Amino acid sequence: LATETGYQLIEVFPRSPSYVAAGSPQRLPYLIAPGVEAPLDVIEGPVTFTVKSRGEQIGEPVVVEPAGGGELPRSYLPFRFTFPEPEIYDITAEYRGETLTTALQAGPADLVKLPQVGAALPTVDTATVEDHRGVDPLCTADEQCPFHSVNLADSLAAGRPVLVLVSTPRFCVSAVCGPVLEVLVEAAGGRDDIDVIHVE
Repeated sequence: LATETGYQLIEVFPRSPSYVAAGSPQRLPYLIAPGVEAPLDVIEGPVTFTVKSRGEQIGEPVVVEPAGGGELPRSYLPFRFTFPEPEIYDITAEYRGETLTTALQAGPADLVKLPQVGAALPTVDTATVEDHRGVDPLCTADEQCPFHSVNLADSLAAGRPVLVLVSTPRFCVSAVCGPVLEVLVEAAGGRDDIDVIHVE
């Protein structure tokens, strides 16, 4: 919701109970935008978040430092919180002396299909250079990234540490997918102590 001077808090995730699980630590990315304009490239932090349910504050306020910086073209706020029960929560964030508000609904953990902190990653076969599994192109980056040599199912069966990035950089060049893949290539390219997998 926009304030009188136009700032609004924007969720970069679905606010539905099928995405946000109650009882498990959540990491929820937010942006801040002035009115109907594009989100801010730089968020002047820190930003303090408060969670309420039925008018009562839940837990302590959470101070969030913006992330992204020079690595991504736009900074964001990685808000971390554990919502105690499945219900609707009001979220406020203090920014430049103003209170920005939004809401979300946390659902029962068994209805949320995303892997939660501490849960096992689902075993699925992913496309590789040797077996595209019908995926064409295998990688939409301008230059194919080096993270298509390992099948996720094989990595999990071997008990190896694994990092999986799901992104389509050709269709998300400037916002998240492309830049995040570039950051990952720089940070993890050539490492042999972890399996890094890019899935389109």
